Amino acid sequence: MRFSTGALFEVEATVSAWRQGDAWPALTVQEPDAYRRLLAECLPETIGYRLPEATCLAWPDLGGRGAAEQGARPPVSDGELFGQGGENHVRLDFGTSVPTVAEILDGISRLTC
Repeated sequence: MRFSTGALFEVEATVSAWRQGDAWPALTVQEPDAYRRLLAECLPETIGYRLPEATCLAWPDLGGRGAAEQGARPPVSDGELFGQGGENHVRLDFGTSVPTVAEILDGISRLTC
């Protein structure tokens, strides 16, 4: 029986995941958890923020500062676009890297000064 190169790769990937994949599920939970806590610690006190429980999305309350209109960097999405209750909020995706989270925090801090 002959296997294609793709099939051999799939078998190798599966065996590798079984043998060495234990750390991956933990990291997929630990990194976003660290970022959501970092946001809670580092956002200015003038920003309303409730720690999200099971998502990589935060909804900081900017109190009508209009971050999306002011060209926040990195860009954030206006909370109103996501329905009732999104007024004054921005949608912030923190399922990313530490440098990007730091850039997000810096951008929000500049908007609130």
